[in-house]
Amino acid sequence: MYSFNGVNKEKLFPVAEWLVTKGDRFKVIGKRARGFYCPNGTIAATQYPCFPGTYGPRKGQSSPDNCTACPRGFFCSFQTGGFGTSNPPQPCKPGFYCPLHTPRFDSYPCPPGTFSPNPGNVDVIDCALCTPGNYCEGGKAAESGPCHPGHHCPLGTKHAEQYGCPNGTFNAFYGKVEESDCLPCIQGHFCGYGSVQPVPCIPGTFMLNGYSRETQKVTGSPAKAGSNCHECTAGYYCQEGSVEPSPCGIGYYSSARYSKCLPCEPGHYCDELVTAAAVMLEMKLCPSGKYCPLGTKSLAEARGCSKGRYCPEGTAMEIPCPPGTLNRSPGKGSLTECSPCPVGYYCSEGSFSETGSCDPGYYCPWNITNIYGEIPAVVGSFGKKQVPCPAGTYQDHYGGSRQDDCLPCTAGSYCTVATAQPVPCPSGHFCPKRTSVPAPCPAGTYSSKAGSRGIELNEFRKCSLQCVCICLDYLHD
Repeated sequence: MYSFNGVNKEKLFPVAEWLVTKGDRFKVIGKRARGFYCPNGTIAATQYPCFPGTYGPRKGQSSPDNCTACPRGFFCSFQTGGFGTSNPPQPCKPGFYCPLHTPRFDSYPCPPGTFSPNPGNVDVIDCALCTPGNYCEGGKAAESGPCHPGHHCPLGTKHAEQYGCPNGTFNAFYGKVEESDCLPCIQGHFCGYGSVQPVPCIPGTFMLNGYSRETQKVTGSPAKAGSNCHECTAGYYCQEGSVEPSPCGIGYYSSARYSKCLPCEPGHYCDELVTAAAVMLEMKLCPSGKYCPLGTKSLAEARGCSKGRYCPEGTAMEIPCPPGTLNRSPGKGSLTECSPCPVGYYCSEGSFSETGSCDPGYYCPWNITNIYGEIPAVVGSFGKKQVPCPAGTYQDHYGGSRQDDCLPCTAGSYCTVATAQPVPCPSGHFCPKRTSVPAPCPAGTYSSKAGSRGIELNEFRKCSLQCVCICLDYLHD
């Protein structure tokens, strides 16, 4: 309430009029503008706008209660005046509806699953249901777009992926309407929920069920997930997207879940179209006396073991007879069929005949402990210098077979270990029979010639008084 000089303003100025003061003066300027109201004390025509959702079609309104509810089909923001003014109620926009008291254009959007191309809608029922094959997110004048691949959109669909194609089906196209528009998953593939394209079964698996492009018929229940794809059977292989397992073929094998077959393992043969790994390893062994290289297709392809070698059952390659043994015949299947090398000879590894004769100064027996393995326990000689003749003996010919072939060193010579020919005793020394190291002449004697045999033969001469005899290599005339 205002007063000037003690005069009550309400008595001076009616409600719905407004005034301007200057100093202690005041005067009524006029009625308020449309879209506004003027309660007691109003000082400007636009001081109190009608609230959103209402409008002021007339001038001179004194209360917000005098503002009229915005009509159906329109929205009214702040300061909305009557029709025909500069700010009249606005028609409801397409994609929305406007009941009484609508304050903004976007207050009431058409709900998801509907749209409206028309302005001035007054109720939600004015929003049209989204047409089949399309989706409507709501609040739009037109449909939001066609249904996405992998999905279908019946009448009133709210978003692009609301209705996915069921497991076991797929859809690669836009704008599909019914669930029946989703196609059954094809053989060798699986289709999860909302599939756009069938997904191939991973290598090592297969799937027979599904739509056949050849017969154009559906077999069984199409796969709904990768776990529905079946494990490939041993003896077969399954590449990515396999409908059925494929047999490995002769010369190849596989285990379960193999995506490709492998050549038959060495030491085995694969003579059937379908060979599982377990069958190959347990039942398809190369026979004794033969060997089977990689990829052997039948027993006829098994190769006979060569001379000087042996081939036990299931061997991948020939095994040479150990040093000190030999095998004169082909087709042997056991290490025990490698015989000790004959005496007087030596046999290298893998021998089918004697490698050579024992060197002079040595002998080659047959009962030598095997240093290469436990079987056989003893072998023959495996080197041309197998066992040396002991000191004091010699062996002057090839092919010595035992120690008795080593002869006693002759008197007048000496023989060290492995001597092939006796060495004459040097001057100043004497060498009786079986000498390994020459002995010096006795003190006070000398010998001027080589090959002295011993004092019992009076081969030494006494030194004269004028010289000192050192019976080594010293010669005294």
